[in-house]
Amino acid sequence: MRRERLTRALRRAAALLLALALLPQARAGIVDAPGDALEIALVTYGPGAIYWERFGHDAIEVRDTASGEAVAFNYGVFDFEQENFLLNFARGYMIYRMDAVPAAADAAYYASEGRRVTRQTLALTPAQRAALRDFLLWNVQPAHTRYRYEYFTDNCTTRVRDALDRVLGGAIHRQTQAPSHGFTYRMHTDRLLAPQPALMLLVDLGLGPDADRRLSYWDESFVPMVLMRVLREVQVPDGHGGTQPLVMRETQLDAGRLPAPPALPPDLRLPFLIAALLLGGG
Repeated sequence: MRRERLTRALRRAAALLLALALLPQARAGIVDAPGDALEIALVTYGPGAIYWERFGHDAIEVRDTASGEAVAFNYGVFDFEQENFLLNFARGYMIYRMDAVPAAADAAYYASEGRRVTRQTLALTPAQRAALRDFLLWNVQPAHTRYRYEYFTDNCTTRVRDALDRVLGGAIHRQTQAPSHGFTYRMHTDRLLAPQPALMLLVDLGLGPDADRRLSYWDESFVPMVLMRVLREVQVPDGHGGTQPLVMRETQLDAGRLPAPPALPPDLRLPFLIAALLLGGG
């Protein structure tokens, strides 16, 4: 199992090194493109097979429509070789950083891992597209790229969500304040980590009482697949006094071969009861 994980990690590293070698050419197109030549998309990657991939992932794609060059900006890069990685992962004590790679190489990598890849083209104005591009290029600079990862409130998807919301003047936040369908942070954590039961139980035990409060759709969108779904419902001005969907077009780039995560978390009452009885008996 460790060898398989290492192989996956090395393959990922090789893919990123190749992508980074190509990045200067890709960036050249988007840096100077006017806003009306840019296209912005949210690209969502379904959960992977390894425990750190279970929550899924996403990226903001900035495309120069004149040249066809596209860069995927994401906030999910970390060093899995760091000391006590699994323990820090379970505790949520991680330092992450932002990265930018050619979009086609990024999507191809996730597809090769069997993960579903979905692209949502967003209805931003030219000024909003240019502002988002400028912010992402600033954010990816070494002085600004690192951040303290928090599972629920400051992760690779909340950073994507917040960057989009910023250029939309808070439209996503305003439209996602309603309570969701009863989901909590704990429920999402348990259902997404269900394929790794031991880790699921370890993380569940470490969650505090705030993990059990009912979430708004805004809070719930810390999960990439939930953010993808939430954005389908967001409306933005159409420039003619009306509104239009934020998601102009949604394309499944790859259906993936890995199973979708369960819609609901497992019922942990019996395992915890048994554990309590065993501890009490000891």
